[in-house]
Amino acid sequence: MEKTEFIKPSDEVVSQNGTALVPDENNVIHIDEIPDPGFDMKYYEFDEKQVKRVEVGIRSSFEYRGIIQFIKHNLNVNHCSFYEGYSMKNGLTIELHHSPFTLYDITEAVMAKSLKNKGYWETFRVIEEVNRLHYEFKIGLTPLNPTAHKLVHNQTLVVHPKIVIGFWKDFYSEYQAFLSEAAVSKYREMLDMETSNGGEPKIPKILEYRPTIIQSPIHAITQELVDKLYIDSKLNKLEEYSNAKDKEQQKTEESDSKETEDNKEEIQTES
Repeated sequence: MEKTEFIKPSDEVVSQNGTALVPDENNVIHIDEIPDPGFDMKYYEFDEKQVKRVEVGIRSSFEYRGIIQFIKHNLNVNHCSFYEGYSMKNGLTIELHHSPFTLYDITEAVMAKSLKNKGYWETFRVIEEVNRLHYEFKIGLTPLNPTAHKLVHNQTLVVHPKIVIGFWKDFYSEYQAFLSEAAVSKYREMLDMETSNGGEPKIPKILEYRPTIIQSPIHAITQELVDKLYIDSKLNKLEEYSNAKDKEQQKTEESDSKETEDNKEEIQTES
């Protein structure tokens, strides 16, 4: 191997593996080989804490934020899957929920794959691969409003496969061997929902439209009654306005009549 040479700006002694390296008369230091760094950024096992740390790195990466914004603005997923009126067009916030596999499940599977095939995993390589899966649309996503998103994570609300976009089955086929048992169970539950209930999503009771009617001692307050009250109020105001106008006109006429009488008396006096 050829020696590596570089010019050192001063005659200070440089150390290589504990051996002093002194520049020659031309102030050049000769190194037989460049040593490997002491820290190789490779990990040979992982736990829940490390998966969550990498997950945070994925969410904060430029590539991840870019594909999420692209999906929202270009693939017509800018409204909540349960409330179509809750839309970004109305200035509201829409969040994309990973389903059936969470971002944690996906990250864990990618780390397990690298550990199995290479014997180690690297943070940036895992982030790169997870982002690539998003760009390949192999990740299932569902647009939700913040409240519905919290209900899903609290397992109060169930996401039906009909409202999931992305080729999540392809992801399962590719990473099945590296998914946790919990993640595999989510996949099977999603398949069961596809074949049950005629394959159509059902709106949970918690999201059913159930208007609240306020009862008065006499009758229910309906929209018709509200309209009537509103119209009556307008008519009352018009009547008050009309009465005020009539009174004003009457005062004007009385004033004009009095002025006429005064003029007559003044003329008679002069005569």
